[in-house]
Amino acid sequence: MQKYVSNVIDNAGNAIVGATVTVTLTSTGALATLYADNGITATANPVVTEARGSFAFYAANGRYTLTIAGPSITPYMITDVLLADTLDSSGVRFTQRGLDATARTVQDKLCDVVSVKDFGAVGDGKADDTAAIQAAIDYVVYRNVPRSQSTGGGVYIPGGTYTITNTLQLGYGETFSSVHLYGDGRKYGEGVTFSGTLLKATFTDRPALAVNGGRRTTIRALSILGHNHDWVSGHGLGGGSATLDDLVAANWVDPTCSSSRYAPYTGIAIDPYAGKAPATPYPNVTFPPWLPRLPQYGKVPSSDTLIEDVEVRGFAVGVVNQPCDFDGNGDYTKLVNCAISRCQYGVSIGNTQSRLVRIQNSVIGQVHTAVVTGVHGRQAGKPEILIDSTEIGGCIYWMNIPDLAWGGGLKFLNCRGEQVYAIGFGSGNARGLSAISFDACAFAFNWGSHGLPACVLSHGGGVSFRDCVFGASPQPNHFHFGGDAAAFRF
Repeated sequence: MQKYVSNVIDNAGNAIVGATVTVTLTSTGALATLYADNGITATANPVVTEARGSFAFYAANGRYTLTIAGPSITPYMITDVLLADTLDSSGVRFTQRGLDATARTVQDKLCDVVSVKDFGAVGDGKADDTAAIQAAIDYVVYRNVPRSQSTGGGVYIPGGTYTITNTLQLGYGETFSSVHLYGDGRKYGEGVTFSGTLLKATFTDRPALAVNGGRRTTIRALSILGHNHDWVSGHGLGGGSATLDDLVAANWVDPTCSSSRYAPYTGIAIDPYAGKAPATPYPNVTFPPWLPRLPQYGKVPSSDTLIEDVEVRGFAVGVVNQPCDFDGNGDYTKLVNCAISRCQYGVSIGNTQSRLVRIQNSVIGQVHTAVVTGVHGRQAGKPEILIDSTEIGGCIYWMNIPDLAWGGGLKFLNCRGEQVYAIGFGSGNARGLSAISFDACAFAFNWGSHGLPACVLSHGGGVSFRDCVFGASPQPNHFHFGGDAAAFRF
């Protein structure tokens, strides 16, 4: 005989008093016999929630299904609730070495980590692991009962290759939430001889991971592989011997992949469904049945997303911030020790409120342009960006930043790039409110196949180069910088 205690809360966090909880045997569907105590006093079934939406009952060991209905909530079920003895099936307890440690069952100890394999993920590169990984994420964020028993823990994806056939939703954006997704490190290639965690996306028209309403959400220690990988690699784009004209951005995307303004094919999208639905939206999201009926768009925005030790390769854009018709929050996005390759664009910022974006100790290579702010979403990205200790090479441009007057400037610190065609384009705004600075950077330009660019950097505002090194092949007589010459400082 075991006790079950829980509560019923709506999506706004309000307790639901007077809801009914019907308890049935999972195996037969028959009503369960419930008790108010340890097997002595029988009590009614269904149970009615009391103050703070709480309810409790005792029942014999077994598996049960709870059906919850009541005011202000959509009826939902909690399936396969296990009531069992406090010891696990082997009767083994675990005690941490050390003074004042508390004895726990092995079952409790193993539950400290929520693994996608607990929900049926295989990780062999063949099985479709989408539903299992999504179930693990939903469990940690919602515990299958919206907002009533959130663990606040992380979701662990052990080493292996996990095929995903749909977007993994890190929260559904109906309210703010945190998700911490982590693997066993970046996986080199796909071979079984390499360790690490790889998510392999089979689709071409949506994000692999979507951060919705995130608050300090983190994505760590894994690789994400998309369909565009073979297109960029097979055509030798960014390597000096391309079979297509890689000066043209459109040539960097497999024709089967979406590269639209509001719905680009991307490894990680932050707030893809904020704002109103665009004319060309992302495919419909399938919401779990226990959530209220939700619209596709109009989700709350995110803030302070950390992407660390993550590799993204083979998408139209590696990481995109608010590729939607919206402009609010989506700020403080950070990429640390990451790698982005074989994409049309590396990092795209679509909104003015992005604020203090940072790319640190990373590698962005084999992309047309590393950082853009006028391509996706509102096309008004706020370039308050610090990029430091980062390799940007095998690309056409480092940047394309249409309007620097919005933010606090764009700074490159201790960066270097080989096989680069040009630095790119800055603001057409000559007000000088936001300068571009390059400190201790090294540029190795490759002009062998395309010839000299019209200019290495075109910018209408202030630019400073300090302790920078320039080299090119073939060696030109001079470097041409476009814009107001008086605004360039060396």
